[in-house]
Amino acid sequence: MSESSEKLQVVELNTELELTQYEDTIRKRYLRKADLRILPIVVLLYFSSSLDRHNIGTALINGLPQALNFSSIQQSNSTAMFTLCYVIFEAPANMLLKRFKPRLWFTFIVISWSICCMLLAVAKPTSMFIFMRCMLGVFEAGFTPGIAAYLPYWYTRSELGTRMAVFFMALPLAGMFGGPAAGGLVLIKMGKLKQYQAIFLMEGLLTFLTGVLAFFFMHDYPDQAKFFTPEEKELVIRRITASQGLASKARISRKQTWSAFTDWKVYAYSICGFGPNNCVGILGYFGPTLIKAMGYKSTTATFMAGIPYVFGLIGMIISLKYINKLELSTIYFSAIPLNILGFGLVAFAKQPIVRMAGLCLGGLVTSVLIPYNFTWMSTNCGSVSKRVVATAIYTTITGMTNFVSSYMFTSKYDPKYTFGHVFNIAALALTLISAIILRLYFIKENKRRDENPSDVSHLSIEEQYANKSPHQTHVFSSILGSKGSKNSSKLLGTGPEKNPEENGQKLNVLEIKKENNTKNEKEATVTATASNKINVSGSSGAGSTLDIPSSTASVTENKPSTIKRVEKHKLKMQTPLFAPYSNSNQKRKH
Repeated sequence: MSESSEKLQVVELNTELELTQYEDTIRKRYLRKADLRILPIVVLLYFSSSLDRHNIGTALINGLPQALNFSSIQQSNSTAMFTLCYVIFEAPANMLLKRFKPRLWFTFIVISWSICCMLLAVAKPTSMFIFMRCMLGVFEAGFTPGIAAYLPYWYTRSELGTRMAVFFMALPLAGMFGGPAAGGLVLIKMGKLKQYQAIFLMEGLLTFLTGVLAFFFMHDYPDQAKFFTPEEKELVIRRITASQGLASKARISRKQTWSAFTDWKVYAYSICGFGPNNCVGILGYFGPTLIKAMGYKSTTATFMAGIPYVFGLIGMIISLKYINKLELSTIYFSAIPLNILGFGLVAFAKQPIVRMAGLCLGGLVTSVLIPYNFTWMSTNCGSVSKRVVATAIYTTITGMTNFVSSYMFTSKYDPKYTFGHVFNIAALALTLISAIILRLYFIKENKRRDENPSDVSHLSIEEQYANKSPHQTHVFSSILGSKGSKNSSKLLGTGPEKNPEENGQKLNVLEIKKENNTKNEKEATVTATASNKINVSGSSGAGSTLDIPSSTASVTENKPSTIKRVEKHKLKMQTPLFAPYSNSNQKRKH
């Protein structure tokens, strides 16, 4: 296809195809296959990533500072330098994901950071220990943003939220397992190994084994998956292409990279992640330290560090249950104040039991916010290539909060850690403000795109996927559910026809449903002519003719029945310009 003809092709963006009953059966079948082959291995890898990243928190109260003679600043550097390397290498690592096959890339980085984790057990002096923490950050940098970019390879926008929540469920699971497991390793005498050495060595070895499993069990792209039948593969390719474009065909260009770096919304999303991401760091790096500061012994605090993650898992389960029933805005704006309340109790309450309850509340709410914010950002990025870069930018910026917090939860500020708590609450407040700004912007922008559709036939396919198409609507709520966005489909053009006839030529063809007084829906076909009349044909609509002014947003017959366009359907048009037909009676949810 030539460049000129490509620019005349208008693609559908963020749409959910209306499927026949047989196709829906195929969809359910291939989703089961994908879920069983994609989710278990990525959850296991994230579980290992969380263990290796946060085991420093347990080591800090089990002999590490004494063994290496840590000063207060060196203790901070052991966590801060990991974060700094992590955020610096996230964007380059995510770009490399498109250069290599996902299976090979993830296997390489997982095995590499597992070796770094095991070497922490023998690293001396302090400078070598901090260097190995830096290398751990370098290799882990490609994982979380990489998986956030990898899952949309396999799922449409409406299917992504639930899968992203399942992926992030590994975070509380790792915390639940990591605390008691580390406590057990502390109690068990393993030869000449010190307590903290046993933690690094055994958890690093576990990750090494999961990295080997990744090589054999991960899959690259859906159009290359051998476990799909031909008809399953055809349907998954068609649905994902309509939703966001096929990952195996996408390439990261300088234009897409620049588009991500210059999109202010990417930075607004990143600010939205400040608070929740900082809470994750506090729970992981300093949870045992905060519990010990409440008056508990080191071994007891090590075991108790898993309790907030139990509540985090409960929060994840609740979010999965109600993800299709409540709007994202309702959950988001309720969760952030609860998070502020929880960590406020940790900071300012006097009784240890109340402070522990606040930490558990913080763990519950944080586990809900992390996947929601990640998915909200990911689904609104446009093209696959832009999403890869935007995800790396997002995780890079949000990770900087952990860098700052690392210098606020050291022995210098023990036992109150007032500066760290105030910074955390301020980050949560900033998250709330940024979320409100984004919501108000999307309400206004979606309304503008609905009311003023424009011609996009001059844009290339790449530009249309990069959020420049008016068909690309932004979402704030229902996209996380399995039902998807109710207004996700638009009427699309495919470029000018040669020698159009003035009278009676079929310019627009779409499928509609006829809804009568008995609420029985029957299929009908509407054909719009050059004179702005439409002919209704089908099982119950043959012979009807309706006038449609060009500015009309909905079509109503002068009879008890109403003709409506099918939502979430792949609509095809052959018209020189984008046709401004949409259903104005259907209000978009925000």
